[in-house]
Amino acid sequence: MKKNLVLIFMLSVFFSSSVFSVVSDAEKKFIRGSIAEKIEAVTEANEKNAFVMGSKGIDYVLSNIDTLGPDSELSSLALASFLAISKKANPERLDENKTFEIASKVIQLFKIFNDETVKINALDCLASLKNPKWNGAVDTLNEYLEVHIHDVYPSSLLIGNIIASLGNFGDAKSLSLVYNIWINNVWPEYTPVTENSLIKLSEKNLDEAIKIIFFANNSNISKFLDVVKKSSGISQEFKSNIAETALSVSINNAESVQEFSSVFVSIQMDTLRILSSSKWAHATEVVAKNFDVAKKEYSLGIISDEEFIQMLDYTAAFGTSKVSLMYSNLLADFNGKAEKSEIPSEPVVLAVISKLGDLGDKVAFDNLLYVTYLNYSDAVKDAAKVSLSKLKW
Repeated sequence: MKKNLVLIFMLSVFFSSSVFSVVSDAEKKFIRGSIAEKIEAVTEANEKNAFVMGSKGIDYVLSNIDTLGPDSELSSLALASFLAISKKANPERLDENKTFEIASKVIQLFKIFNDETVKINALDCLASLKNPKWNGAVDTLNEYLEVHIHDVYPSSLLIGNIIASLGNFGDAKSLSLVYNIWINNVWPEYTPVTENSLIKLSEKNLDEAIKIIFFANNSNISKFLDVVKKSSGISQEFKSNIAETALSVSINNAESVQEFSSVFVSIQMDTLRILSSSKWAHATEVVAKNFDVAKKEYSLGIISDEEFIQMLDYTAAFGTSKVSLMYSNLLADFNGKAEKSEIPSEPVVLAVISKLGDLGDKVAFDNLLYVTYLNYSDAVKDAAKVSLSKLKW
């Protein structure tokens, strides 16, 4: 009997010590210590316990903020907790529910504290968690920008960090806000970070990006395309969708006021370059419409021989029967002028003839053959014969 009692006693001691040993020395120091000692305990955290210690610090601040107010000590504890999680903890080891819970608490503290350093590190903490839900974080940051977008005072570092954070996990409303900040040059010192977030958000919220372009004037469309051009790491599909919309809207804008400006020509070149590179079949109709506009621009002297030839090259990349017919009809127009001894620009005529040969569609046969009977130069006639030999029957 005595042996059994001794055994039971030893087992109870063993299990109680096992339970208590789960609590680390760092956690004991945090629990027993003053706020200053709690800050020290969180600051001393390593990779293994950084998330636990950071979480304890955040919970303590939230539990006592109503009583103590956002004073310097609680502010320092919040900052130390954010740094422990963002700089030391390994987010890959955390389950989604836990990161979701912490993200919610971090955004609460972001709203409570006015200290910019605390707010900036709260954003870093959110980014390190890589949580797709963000429970209120996006709405909070959107609201912050909405409130401060009309500030007459110089911007702070916090603004730049918020714009960058929204680029990483913002929504369609974030895109609208960032676009307005960018296009109106609200905070010029943050133009690079604003442009970076603009592209990230546009790619993730394509419908909203297309809506923005749909209501933009040609000057703003051109500026947006400039950002797309210089941005790396974006998909060809995204660029093609943007280019198709930009070309369509810019044509409508130009035709509505009958103003084919240099800005519009720039849009034509940029969008055609993107669309021809990807051979974006969905844009065939708008490319065909642009071909008619380009012919009008060329006849009015708005675009040069070189610019018209470049547009011809880009358009020919689509290689459809419709494109072949368009080029053949253009050659027919040139032939009509040649009949009246109004010889068109030879480089342009040669470009059209060459492209018809490359396309190889027999629809061009009659017009190519007619070239050899008209008052063109020998170079043009020879080019027509070469293209005739390339037609597929």
